Amino acid sequence: MLSEEIIIGALVLAFLIVLLIYFRGRQRNNRKLSFRDRAKLETSIEEKDTAPLIKKPSMVSTLHPTKDPKNDILRFNKFTYIENKQLTGAIRTGVNRCSTNDFKGAVSAFSDAIELRPNEPTAHYCRGVVNLQIGNYQDSINDLTQSISLQMHEPNALYYRGLARLNSKDYHGALQDLTSYIRAVSDYGEAYYNAGLIYKELGNNDEAVKNFTKAIELDRIHQSAFFERGLLRNTQGDKTGCCSDLKKALELGHLESYHYVKEICDKK
Repeated sequence: MLSEEIIIGALVLAFLIVLLIYFRGRQRNNRKLSFRDRAKLETSIEEKDTAPLIKKPSMVSTLHPTKDPKNDILRFNKFTYIENKQLTGAIRTGVNRCSTNDFKGAVSAFSDAIELRPNEPTAHYCRGVVNLQIGNYQDSINDLTQSISLQMHEPNALYYRGLARLNSKDYHGALQDLTSYIRAVSDYGEAYYNAGLIYKELGNNDEAVKNFTKAIELDRIHQSAFFERGLLRNTQGDKTGCCSDLKKALELGHLESYHYVKEICDKK
């Protein structure tokens, strides 16, 4: 009889142990996440939910601007916005119109894109560059400013806005833009050349000469930089340097230099 009670007790104990293990397992599986674990999970979910829907065109970030700004816009011919086919079509239409020099049509297409998505920086950037091309400088400044404020990672926006401001005779604003551009892209001679023109307009001939010199270092056939530096060297009393620069500019094809070579260098 005693042995039977012992057996029953052992079975009950085993059963209780199994129940204890089972409930502890459930508690372990259903325990609340710690604050840190919950934060990690929420962050992971948020990152998935906010994954970029836009496919930006492939382009080299250090691609230099061109003297013909429309060539810059042609980089966006494969622009794609996955969630909005109309936006994709409007921007591509604008790019195509630029390729045929239909700049007014391009402005219209990029304006359509901006109406579809006002915070799309590419549309503002492209319209700003086209407006620069056709001489609508204030409109260009407005659009490029908008693309910058929308954090478009495109240093060329600073360069083109600097040119628009230069043409609008906002020399201080233009110098600020070009200086910022040069900090980001330090190997483009044309940026230094335009900065030199601004310093010249502001009456700072020493800085102008420095920038023309840098432009020449980066582009040994920059005839306009030789010409401008030559004229400034003449005002600084450096006739030898002046004539060397003017003759080099003439040699490179800068026809206006001919008059100054005759007037300054060949005059006895």
